[in-house]
Amino acid sequence: MKRLVTCALVTGAVVAGAFGGGTAAARDPQPTATPAVIEGIYSCREIAEADRRLACFDAASAALAAAEAARDIAFADREAVRETRKGLFGFTLPKLGIFGGDDDESEEFQTLTSTIARAGEYAPGKWYFVLPDGARWQQTDSQVLYRDPTRGEEIVIRKAAMGSYMANIAGRRGIRVKRVD
Repeated sequence: MKRLVTCALVTGAVVAGAFGGGTAAARDPQPTATPAVIEGIYSCREIAEADRRLACFDAASAALAAAEAARDIAFADREAVRETRKGLFGFTLPKLGIFGGDDDESEEFQTLTSTIARAGEYAPGKWYFVLPDGARWQQTDSQVLYRDPTRGEEIVIRKAAMGSYMANIAGRRGIRVKRVD
């Protein structure tokens, strides 16, 4: 009886660790702090005297330009961030908050519509697809494709359950895929 209770406690601890232990790591990260060089510019706004405020802005903008030249800080507009996120579609990356907040997970990042630049079999009945941007995807299930995928066909890849991805080629039945390159 004592061994049964011990076994139940150990099993309960393992299950709790497997399902509850990852919650701290899965939490969204804190918003990234504003870099000091940017804070310097913001602090200049609080100076009331015009000459001192202008001198502060001049010094802060020079520091910002130096930080950019030294590649200590980088700037990206919304379109550049969108293109970067699109290019990373399919990779599992930590949520670092460097792409303007991951709460912007809109529909455009749930699906990717492109064309096939190149396709081939990497194993009997298993296909790989290369998109025009160089992204390489490969089939992970054993679903038979009754018509070989060809160059120029539309491919729609969408997020599926538990971190997987589904692809539909030219409107045909979906296959499970993963990004490999």
